Amino acid sequence: MFLYAYMPLSDIADQSFDYFKSNVDYSLKTKELFSWENKIPDSIFLHFVLPIRVNNENLDKARAVFSKLFIPGCRDFPYTRLYWE
Repeated sequence: MFLYAYMPLSDIADQSFDYFKSNVDYSLKTKELFSWENKIPDSIFLHFVLPIRVNNENLDKARAVFSKLFIPGCRDFPYTRLYWE
């Protein structure tokens, strides 16, 4: 509900529910996999991680690609180091 409440109406009209659910699932999966997930406040997660794009970026499947590419190599990094990787 949070995602739908704050996204542009055009995004809701242009993409299916399954598209958004898949992106939310990747966000939640990533949050669960990393040991530092409990250090990120829910307000930061909801406003800066969960949203699929910022402003006028294209809607794409980058989350799925990035999850497959980066999660295996970054899973055990301290979260402060991930900013630089």
